[in-house]
Amino acid sequence: KEAIDKIGAIKQREPKGYVILVCDLEMLESIVSKVPQEALEIIKNQDKPTTIIYPNYTNLASNCTKSNGSIAIRLVDKGICHDIIKKIGHPIISTSANISGGKSPKTFSEIDQKILSAVDHVVNLPEASQNTSASRIVELLEDGKLRMIRE
Repeated sequence: KEAIDKIGAIKQREPKGYVILVCDLEMLESIVSKVPQEALEIIKNQDKPTTIIYPNYTNLASNCTKSNGSIAIRLVDKGICHDIIKKIGHPIISTSANISGGKSPKTFSEIDQKILSAVDHVVNLPEASQNTSASRIVELLEDGKLRMIRE
């Protein structure tokens, strides 16, 4: 809860739901008690980063969820985020590196100095290894159906 409050303060916004990053199915299942087969198929067949919105969750601070109680989770299966999550052994929050209402930076040099000075640590990756495209977002509805929010 404190870490999420800190992110909200840095971004100058009220918590309104964040994307949770996990590194494997075991970690996902520690948050979503029953991962539906439809979600497993999406994860198994993803060809680009894919965030799935689940209708319920467990073992997370309430200030990282949307007001309706749903939670957005992306399984990161490679790269530096995967390695960090695996090393610390628990999910992390994902959010753009901008002040609320400001332009989302595409490169490290575009990040506002206020953000850089307020965070605990910064990883400056070479631009060639950065993925700046937005993830696909799929919502898993209560009835088990899927709704594409962003392709």
